[in-house]
Amino acid sequence: KTNQTRMGYTGLQPKRYTLAVFVISGVYAGVAGALWTILTSQTTAERLIWNISGEVVIMNILGGTGTLVGPVIGAGLVEYLKEFLSAININVTGPFTAIIKPFLGDTWLLTLGLVFMLVVAFLPGGIMELPKKIRALISRGDKS
Repeated sequence: KTNQTRMGYTGLQPKRYTLAVFVISGVYAGVAGALWTILTSQTTAERLIWNISGEVVIMNILGGTGTLVGPVIGAGLVEYLKEFLSAININVTGPFTAIIKPFLGDTWLLTLGLVFMLVVAFLPGGIMELPKKIRALISRGDKS
């Protein structure tokens, strides 16, 4: 999976598989780009900024790499945060407004960054690691 030298010792050719995966990934990216152009009837340079590709990486890391469901959960979380937090607009003033305001509205990416840091710090395997940790805590509590 991650050690090409070890894979070579098993008799398989890692360069062939790496090339195949790269080509398949390129095909999917090309089809997605073509479908996006058909959907929006235009393609602008705005889609090439690092935020767009960085968002996909964050979705994968948040959900959990190495699983099929993890990136889907990460994508759902990022899109939910984007829609929910960017829609909140604080027009009232209060003692905590100055503290909360940078995390909502147009600056919702700060909240995404904090969520990302918390997940990386406490759930290195992404959100898909959370059920495993909960099961471990429950089983540890049953043995006591």
